Amino acid sequence: MEKMITKEGVEPRDYEVALLVPSEEVLPGVLKILGTHNIEIKSEGSIKKIRLAYDIAKMKEAYFAFFHVSAFPSGIKLLEADLRGNSNILRFLVVRLPGTKAERDEATMKRAGNRPSFRRSPAAPPQQSDARQPNVLSNEALEKKIEEILQ
Repeated sequence: MEKMITKEGVEPRDYEVALLVPSEEVLPGVLKILGTHNIEIKSEGSIKKIRLAYDIAKMKEAYFAFFHVSAFPSGIKLLEADLRGNSNILRFLVVRLPGTKAERDEATMKRAGNRPSFRRSPAAPPQQSDARQPNVLSNEALEKKIEEILQ
């Protein structure tokens, strides 16, 4: 796929969309929702019937499905709003997949400039005050001190 860039300079990103639905018949509707927001499906996971850890809408079992998609961030926000409003979807989660190493490094550099660093530089050794050095006693001196206290 060749990269598309919008007027704002934003290009599509990779996401994973995970869903819990009450039946397999709901999934074509989900695919239709994905299509309305110009979201390209890259791959589909297998649909599995799972037992829920707790009841959701009085259901003990549901179907789990996930899709790897490519979309613009604005399309993902609209998708989340549509999925949230759909009563046939029990739960959903949309996660951005990590990009290339260059993209991650660039994002890290941008974030690093915005917040202070709490790491010590390796050239600066930890400073210790001589006034706070604990008193070191030999065993003989310690025994004398104990005898004085006990008498």
